[in-house]
Amino acid sequence: MGNRKQDKITVEKRCPQCKQIKSLELSETEYVNLLLYEAGEGFIQDMLPNIAPPERELLKGGMCGQCWRELFGPPPWESEEEDDTEEEDVE
Repeated sequence: MGNRKQDKITVEKRCPQCKQIKSLELSETEYVNLLLYEAGEGFIQDMLPNIAPPERELLKGGMCGQCWRELFGPPPWESEEEDDTEEEDVE
């Protein structure tokens, strides 16, 4: 599942929709937290807080961002970012 590269571990996931293999580099700590998450411990956003939402979704469900958009429209994390921007403009 992972390959080592200078204190980074490369995790590869195959998108179930487009069948392309996507790669993501994690630190050793992030990789351990991913394994703990996959074993049923915690929520992915708590286990990998420094990983961007699109990458967490890839790790969680395997679907790449492009396929997500094609199937479901804008991902929830894009709506959250827009909401944050709107709040900042209001203040």
